[in-house]
Amino acid sequence: MSARKVLISTALVAGSALRGQVMDHLRAVTRAHRCLIAATVRSQVGDSLNLDAATRGEFPQDNRWDYLLSVPGIGQIVGLEPHSASDSEISVVIAKKRHATAYLRDHLPPRYRVAKWFWVSSGSVSFSSMERARRELDHNGIAFKGRMLRSFD
Repeated sequence: MSARKVLISTALVAGSALRGQVMDHLRAVTRAHRCLIAATVRSQVGDSLNLDAATRGEFPQDNRWDYLLSVPGIGQIVGLEPHSASDSEISVVIAKKRHATAYLRDHLPPRYRVAKWFWVSSGSVSFSSMERARRELDHNGIAFKGRMLRSFD
């Protein structure tokens, strides 16, 4: 995707039920989760969507990804999942991404697909093998960023 200004609010298709849930900057991200995003990159976020809250009524029993963030400076929409980090949670986070990807097909045109999916630990990190965890996540297009999202790379 080119470095044109991309916002979730303008990327969503006309009639998307998600349009009314988009908020400026990081306002859709709970305070507890904002602290997992480095202060140096918070200002790069154009708008945000609490995808978990927006889809809870429709999919109460499904694994739901937490947030979408637009990063206009790099012309991308990214996903952010604050979630506990242990071996048993890898498959949960992968399921969340798969569900979000399938759901968003009806809401984002192909040119605005989520470019990157970031997992940030909302607690301690306890993978038995960080190398194995990263391989499995890489295979599924998810970048584990430890305890803090420090960049959108």
